Amino acid sequence: MAISLLLNLLAIIPIVRAQKVINFILLPFGALNNNQITGANIFWLLIGVLSWGLIAMSFFHIHSIYGT
Repeated sequence: MAISLLLNLLAIIPIVRAQKVINFILLPFGALNNNQITGANIFWLLIGVLSWGLIAMSFFHIHSIYGT
């Protein structure tokens, strides 16, 4: 499980780099940077946190039932 968590965290690195490239490419076209937290951002963050919480709870529930 620790290796899986580490790999998921490392997956953030290329995503951040890709977002920087996209922002750089779109800058001449007048696109605004997404550098502020909005209500929509908070909503989707909460959905993500709840989803991961349910996944974690199900993992620990299965672990407690089967003991493996």
